[in-house]
Amino acid sequence: MQSSCPDESKKMAHEHFHWLDEAIEHLAQHDVAPEEFVTAFENRIQDTQSRSTGRPAFYGYDDRGRLLFGVYERISEFEILPKTAFEVSE
Repeated sequence: MQSSCPDESKKMAHEHFHWLDEAIEHLAQHDVAPEEFVTAFENRIQDTQSRSTGRPAFYGYDDRGRLLFGVYERISEFEILPKTAFEVSE
């Protein structure tokens, strides 16, 4: 008998964000809260790379409708270490 349940391997995994005080402070300097970083990451419209550090980066929208550029390190498949984010013009 076949199951009508979706394939478990196709479920989206959610990243876990590790917050260091340094990153939180750096975000605050750009008027970005950790929750806004996460929202922008989850609503990202483009994955890219930071030109200055070579780290993974993204463009995404926060809950206030701002387009953010965020930079992070991927610790493992599902773990993210945020570095910075700031608003950019479209």
